[in-house]
Amino acid sequence: MLTWTVEWNGIPPRGSVTSAFQEMAVDMCRSRDLLSVAKQLSLAYSTLERWYYQLAPQRLAQPKEHEAPEVVCLDEFALQKGHKYGVNLMDAQTGHIWQVTEGRSREQVRNALQQWPFRKAPHVVVTDLAPGMAETVCQVWKHTLVVADKFHVIQLF
Repeated sequence: MLTWTVEWNGIPPRGSVTSAFQEMAVDMCRSRDLLSVAKQLSLAYSTLERWYYQLAPQRLAQPKEHEAPEVVCLDEFALQKGHKYGVNLMDAQTGHIWQVTEGRSREQVRNALQQWPFRKAPHVVVTDLAPGMAETVCQVWKHTLVVADKFHVIQLF
């Protein structure tokens, strides 16, 4: 492996990959779990995880450039299937991901909701049928309506 010891456009000092490659790898994690992306790109899982938590917040939409969304989707996703999970808050209308938080416990979800980047809470939160998610949303945002997403409702039949 080649490690750069001088600055080169797009390659950080002491780096072995370009910034563009790191950003591409993080973008791939929007629709897939980190483990499968790491395997596809022949990266160590811990390396991709580190890049993800460094770069993902910068790649999210900036709240000051947008009005607070009325409807938000709250969903958990696998960082490493069966082992590590995260939660994201996404604008249901635009698809902007406003927040990504590691973990899915009630306390971690509560912390994520309390760090909502807008002054105004959403009117509606769409989530799966997990009772803990709905209860936590109702505790933090008392006037917000919680709705089960149709994907999970259809799976009941």
